[in-house]
Formats: sequence, structure tokens, C-alpha cells
Amino acid sequence: MNQWNSLKEIVITEAKEGGSAGEFEVKPYTNLYYKETFEDESMFALDGEAKYTLKDNMLIFDDTEKALGSTVWLKKEMPKNYTVRYKARTVVPELAGNINMFMSAKTLDRKAPYEMDFGGKYAEYHKHCDMYILTLTGDFDFETSSNVGYTRSRRDPGFQLLSENKNIKTLHNHEHSIEVTKRDGTIQIIIDGKLAHLFTDENYIDRNGYFAFRTWKTKVLFYDFEVCSE
Repeated sequence: MNQWNSLKEIVITEAKEGGSAGEFEVKPYTNLYYKETFEDESMFALDGEAKYTLKDNMLIFDDTEKALGSTVWLKKEMPKNYTVRYKARTVVPELAGNINMFMSAKTLDRKAPYEMDFGGKYAEYHKHCDMYILTLTGDFDFETSSNVGYTRSRRDPGFQLLSENKNIKTLHNHEHSIEVTKRDGTIQIIIDGKLAHLFTDENYIDRNGYFAFRTWKTKVLFYDFEVCSE
């Protein structure tokens, strides 16, 4: 039996302008639960061979040398319902414009993913984790692959596509402002003041979980990260 038979067909809303999050369908949470200042090394764990540093209240994450894809976990358990806000900017040597976030994550046996021996390969998480994924990519043309930028949301295990929007993509050296609100099975994602994704997962994640920053073939800065809850 396909594990996704219980997944409701997604309502994908075209990106639209909005002056504030309050103008969109899903109301964000406003009670501050956690704010990350990117100063304490003990709060982070790396999967993979990329390099990262904490400096000037930012996570500086560089996967351009080996370009195998890597993940930095935030070792703070987050509530099951939340609004997470953060900013991200790709910088030189920016190659793939890959800005990625894991949300509500735990392993299939309900452990913290950073406690496992993951090597950073994307496929490992698709097989062993239960979580949501938000990806923002840019345009690129390599010898082995090419891409026209987009944003997608997926669900693991299985890397199931939940929502896709080809009207929003990574812009090099642009400060992207990202807000994700999860209210049980309804998830709304706003990027740069535009409604990028709005969908309902009937088999939604109904527990606390962890967040992670991820990139591939990109140097990206993450900052102004905060989580609000009920």
C-alpha cells in the first residue's frame, strides 16, 4: 500500500503580493518560542563535508568545494505547530542558488536526526526521516546538469512532492525573507512577501521536531532565525 494514499491532493495557490503575513489565509503565530543568534557552536551538528562557521549572528554555510550536499542541524526541539521566520542570502561563490530547510524532523523511530550517523546525502533523509522540506533554487547550467529556479515543498519519508511554484526562485546576493506557518496539517509558506505554497497534509506530523539548514553547491548565509508558537 502506498503510504501517501492518505495525503490530500494539494491546493496550490499562485504566488501573490501581500503587504504583510496577516493578509494571507493562515494566521502566523506571534508568541516567541525560540530565537537563534548563531553564537553557540554546541547548538549545531553537521552532516556531510561542507564547511560552516558562526559569525556576526549568521550561519555561513559553504558547500561549493566538494559540492556533495550537507546539512546543519539546530539541536533545539521545536513545537508541533509553529511559525518559523528566517532570512537567507547566497554569496560568491554562489553556484546552484540552493537554500534548503528541514522542518518538524525526526527519524522514523522518533529520534533526533543529528544523533544518527548520517553522511549528508539527501537520499538518507528520504529513507530514514519523517519531516517537511522547503527548497528554493536558482538558475544554473553546469556540464552535468542545468536548472530553472523554483521553490518546492516535500514530505519525507519518500520525498513526496507537496507543492511547487515556478514563479519564485533564488536570486543571487538577494536577501530572501522566508516565513513558514504550520497549523496541524495546513502549511503556508511566504517568500519575500509572496504566498509561495499553501497546502493541507491529512497525514500531518503531529509531534515536536527539529529544524535543519541545508545546501548543495552553494555558499549561503542564514540569519534572523526565530520560531513562534501557540
